[in-house]
Amino acid sequence: MAVQSASAQTTPRTHSTVASSGSAASIFSGEWQARKKKKRHKATIANPDTLPQPLISIIPGSTINLLSRSSKLPIVINNGYDTQVRVRVRVQASNLKVLIPAVVEVTVPANTTVTAKVPVNAIADGNVVLHATLESFSGLRLTVPVNIKMTVLLGVEDTVIYAFLAFVTLLAAFGVFRTIRKRREPEAQREQSS
Repeated sequence: MAVQSASAQTTPRTHSTVASSGSAASIFSGEWQARKKKKRHKATIANPDTLPQPLISIIPGSTINLLSRSSKLPIVINNGYDTQVRVRVRVQASNLKVLIPAVVEVTVPANTTVTAKVPVNAIADGNVVLHATLESFSGLRLTVPVNIKMTVLLGVEDTVIYAFLAFVTLLAAFGVFRTIRKRREPEAQREQSS
């Protein structure tokens, strides 16, 4: 029974202490919240231009016109380090008009510029923005994505091929016509002279 009475005595004391210090608790909680509001830090987003940039980077180029179903996209990589660097070039398209089937691994010698050839498969005509980045072999992104604009013109390739074939056919037909005409002219002259 002594155990029960001890617990009974401590319980009212705790409640009475909380009850009597209720105004103090509210003062402290209010003061704490005021301090919390004063110490709040605003989250800022880092500006990519002010961040330290690695010495390996992708050099952006002009708009690329893709005229065939499959080709190799040139990505120019500059290495400013004093040692060679092995990187992976990852290119992602903004829409499904172009598919990039693979990540390309490139070794860039020290203080040089290399052009990586990334395979590209065209699906449909239109404009595409490609986002190119460099990664380490562990998948760590080394550069900020570089936007490369591409215009896919699949119909042009077919049109050029058909126009070329039509031109060759017309040229051959004209050559055959001219050859037949030249053969007939001497025969017509012989008949007139006799």
